[in-house]
Amino acid sequence: MNLPEQVRSASTLKEHILTSTRKMQALVRKDRTGLQDTALLHKLAQREFGPLAAGIVGLNEFQIETLEGLVARLRENSPLFEALILSLLFRDLGLLPELREKYRGEYDPADHAQAGAHFVEKEKFGLRYGKDENVQGYLTVLVRYHNLFHHMIRGEFSFYAVQEVVDLKDKDLLDAIFLSSFIAMFAMEETLVI
Repeated sequence: MNLPEQVRSASTLKEHILTSTRKMQALVRKDRTGLQDTALLHKLAQREFGPLAAGIVGLNEFQIETLEGLVARLRENSPLFEALILSLLFRDLGLLPELREKYRGEYDPADHAQAGAHFVEKEKFGLRYGKDENVQGYLTVLVRYHNLFHHMIRGEFSFYAVQEVVDLKDKDLLDAIFLSSFIAMFAMEETLVI
């Protein structure tokens, strides 16, 4: 299966999941070389600014430190962090034909994020794989909003669409949704970070 939000990426869904988990692992371990392909980004800098360009056009040190700090803070909320990791695996669940057929008529078939959240809720994936029952609620929300920021950046959703997430009144959950969206976008195509 291909990614529904494909922009320029030729990666499959499986490759995207593996890349997403590697990038999250790099943030957890503070492995900056594993987070982004500096050789690719250096080539982009040379293409943009000429052959004498020194440096990269990807994430800078401050941005990486900010992301690492965000991950460190989210790890303090174990159920939320567990759900965040699970969401990397289950965020595109709404694309699975078997579940789409099983729950036909119960979800909006045009919105795979909403469908995925419905499937997570019905199949209780958070309870099945999480150690804490709060994982289920967090996982449902993270899957529902996993592509919100991506759609906003592309101009498909208004900035006001974020109000639904703000209304949840959970700063850590908002940060987890941002991080999940960022990782998804960054894993899809590293140059999208530019």
